Amino acid sequence: MVAASAVGAPHRSGRRLSWWFLGGLLICLAGIGLWLLVRELLKPAPVPAVPPIPVVAMAAKTGDVPVYLTGIGTVQAYNTVTVHVRVNGTLDKVIFVEGQDVKAGELLAQIDPRSFQAQLNQTVAAKARDEALLADARLDLERYQKLAAQNSIALQMRDTQLALVAQDAAIVKNDQAQIDYAAVQLVYTAITSPISGRTGVRMIDAGNIV
Repeated sequence: MVAASAVGAPHRSGRRLSWWFLGGLLICLAGIGLWLLVRELLKPAPVPAVPPIPVVAMAAKTGDVPVYLTGIGTVQAYNTVTVHVRVNGTLDKVIFVEGQDVKAGELLAQIDPRSFQAQLNQTVAAKARDEALLADARLDLERYQKLAAQNSIALQMRDTQLALVAQDAAIVKNDQAQIDYAAVQLVYTAITSPISGRTGVRMIDAGNIV
C-alpha cells in the first residue's frame, strides 16, 4: 500500500504542470493576437500617391510678373463729387445702384420734367406770337416809309412805327432767351454723373421732393 502511493504522486504532479503550461501558452497567444489586432486598427491610413507633374519645355521669354500684397488699409479716391439737384421737383426714378461704375454724363436719376416741359412750350408759343407781331409791324413800317417818301404822312408816324418794330424785335430776343433758360431747366431734370468713377451711398429715394 505504501509503495503504490509513492509511485502515483509524481504522475499527478506532472499532469498539473502540463495544464499550467498549456494555459499560459494559450494566454500568450491570445495576447499576441489582441496586440496584432489593435495595431492593425490604429495603423494610419495610407497617404495617396501624388501624381507626377507634367513638364513642358518652351522657349524662355521676358514679361511682367504680377505681385499681390495682402494688407489692411484705407482707399481714398483721387476725385470725390457730391451730386446735388439743380432744379426743384419730384424725383421720378433713381437709375444707379451703390457701388456701380459710371461714366461722365451717364444718367443717374430723373426729376419729373412735365412742369419744365410746359414752361418751355409756353415760352416757345410766346415767341411765335411776338414774331407775328414783329412781322406785321415791319409791313406797316414799309408802307409808312413809302408814304413818307411821297410826303403823304407825317414823319412822326414813320418814326413811331420804326420804334415799334425795334420794340417788337427786342421782345422776340427776350422770348428766345426765355426759351434757352427753360430748355436748360428741362435738361437739369436729368441728373447725370459729372465724372467717371464709382457711385457711393444713395442719400434719397424715388418719390421724394428734391
